[in-house]
Order: sequence, then C-alpha cells, then structure tokens
Amino acid sequence: MSLEDFVENCNVLLQQRRGKELSNYLSIHNFALKQVSSKWNQNLSLKGILPSGYDEFILQIIAASHFEQQIENCFSHLAEALRILCTFLREEKSWIVPVLLRLSKELRQVAEKADSLEQKEFGSKRLEETESLLKRAYSLVVNDRLPAEDSKKLASLELVNQLFRIYFKLNTVHLCRSLIRQVEGPSFPSFEQFPISHQVTFCFFAGRLRLFDDDFKATEQHLGFAFRHCPQKYWKSRRQILIYLIPARIVLGKLPSTRLIHKYQLSQYYERLVYCIRIGNVAGVEASLKQWEEFFIRRGVYFVLEHLKLITLRVFFKRIYQLLGSTRLKLPDLLCALKVAGYEMDIDELECCLANLIYQGYIKGYIAHQRHILVVSKVDPFPRLKNVVGAM
Repeated sequence: MSLEDFVENCNVLLQQRRGKELSNYLSIHNFALKQVSSKWNQNLSLKGILPSGYDEFILQIIAASHFEQQIENCFSHLAEALRILCTFLREEKSWIVPVLLRLSKELRQVAEKADSLEQKEFGSKRLEETESLLKRAYSLVVNDRLPAEDSKKLASLELVNQLFRIYFKLNTVHLCRSLIRQVEGPSFPSFEQFPISHQVTFCFFAGRLRLFDDDFKATEQHLGFAFRHCPQKYWKSRRQILIYLIPARIVLGKLPSTRLIHKYQLSQYYERLVYCIRIGNVAGVEASLKQWEEFFIRRGVYFVLEHLKLITLRVFFKRIYQLLGSTRLKLPDLLCALKVAGYEMDIDELECCLANLIYQGYIKGYIAHQRHILVVSKVDPFPRLKNVVGAM
C-alpha cells in the first residue's frame, strides 16, 4: 500500500467517524501501517492532507511504527501521539474512544518493554511517563460533559485498568485505591454500561488489591465476578484469576474441588494444600507452602496463605473436640495429638495459637491457664469460617 492510499483511507475513516476501524488501522502492529511506515522520514508532513491535529497525530503513529524495532524511539513517538490526541480530545465525541484505548494500551506495552531492556539503575521512567499521560487522558474523559450518546466516559474504566497494570508493575498498588473509590463512587458511570471485558479486568485487579488488604469477602466478590464472566476460551486468564480467588475462598471456608484444580493445572500448588486443610494436617500445610514458596511469593499470595495454618489448626482442634465429645480439652492432650500428627510446639506456642483463634472468632471459648485447659462453648464452639471472616 502506498502512503497516499493509507492517508486517504485515514481521511475517510475520520470523516465518517469510524473509530473502531481507525483504531485497528493505526495499531503499530497493523500490516498496512508497517508497509507505509518504511516511507517515513523527518521531512514528511501531512498538513493540509488530514484535519488539523490529526495530521500530526497520525504522523507520530507512522513514525512509531517505523521505529518499532528501536523501542526507545517507538515509545517517544507513541507518547507524543497521545499528548497530541489529548490536546483536542475534549472536543471529540464518543467515536474516538477506540482510538484512545488502542493507543493507551500499546503505549503501556511499549513502555514496559523499553523499561525491561534498560539497566535497573535507570528505573521505570517510561512507565512513569506513561502513567502521567494516561492520568491526563483519564481526567479528560471522566470529566466529559457531552450528552450520554456522545460521551467519552465509556473510555474511563479501561484507562483505569491500564493504570492498574502500571501500578502493579511499579509496585505502587496503594495508588489503585483512589481509582477504585472513584469507580465505585456516585459520579462514575454505571458499572454495567461498560464492556464486560473492561468489567472483568477491573474486578481482577480490584480483587487482588482487596486480597492484599485481607478483605476476603470483597476479594471473593470481585474475583468471583471476574471468573464467572471471563469467557471459557480465555483459559489462561481464568487460571490467573483462580490463583488469587482460591486462597480467598479457602480462608472463607470454601475449598475448591479437585476437578477445578486439575482443569486449570493448579493441582501441584493447591491439591495437597487443600487436602491437608480439609483433614487438619498442619505439618502438611507447612510443607506445601514451603515447597511452592517461590510461586506463592511471586504472585503475592504467600502471606495470605499463612492464614491457612491457623485455619488448619482450627480444623485439627475441632476434630479432637468431636473425638473426645467434651467441652474441656486439656492442653497437654492437644500437644500430644499434634506431635502424633507430625507437628510439634511447646505449651506457650499452643496457648498463643489458641488465644489467636479465640480472639479472631474461630473458636468460642477461653483458656484456663493455671489448669492448662481449653474450655469451648457448648453452643457452636467452632463457628463457620465465612461467618467468622465476614465479621472480622
């Protein structure tokens, strides 16, 4: 394709406000764009050929494609393209949303790649620059005052998602909280108005953030929504959601089925862990966490899974309670039972664990310290986990 034909096609798409087609046409991965980008040079100008603003905007896109293999130059031209777009974004209507979102996504991806190729001492300057540009674009669309049918606000949730990705990459997840408050606030467009793919992505990141906050109910709500609405064909995405959803549900007392774990190839990480929790095998839980420690740490769920030791102890003590049929459990007997089960601790550690279980509501009762006895309630001494966690 010649440069003239490419520019003429862009002109037609601009005049007819066909944003979706234009966004595909201006993707740096588009074959037609790659063909014409080879003709780019510093003296190339589109002034008078394309509408004002779009001439320089599209020229920067062509240059970015030309420098696709020179990642630093590619990033610079894409960043400049977004700056130019923001200068006239306020005046445009909703048709421009696909163009804005495609550019925002590709800019972030190129920024990540550019930063990954740099030495560590240079930090993440491209991602930080991208974050600043995306916040500018987000501010423009979220404050759009055009009528609903022309509003660009439908770009706002996906821009939030792109910012989420940057904050998680930069390990500045605390910056996500203000965005979540805005999305859940009264002035933000109704969540159901957005494409389901945008909703799923938002709930995935919001759920992960709630997991870091130990808000397991909210984690299950967000990640559960993401998993239910993520199409079956996106197997990898569904598996990624489960990596974070399973720990939250376990803490809530909802153990995943073996079939689900196998289906998403998570059996090596979770199958034995879940089995040990189910039977109250504390030593087995510790061994599983130790074996896959690196996997869990890399995904940020290791400290959440530390909760499982306490929950497994609760299961173990409940089994002893059911076996003895008494509300008065001698601490030396519990220590002996733990030792037989392959998990050793001294009396002080046991009292500390029991005090934690009682304080957090996992066990109803008290410790008679002088007599070394755990006295549990006659009514519901081991409440259901989801009721306990929900009240925490």
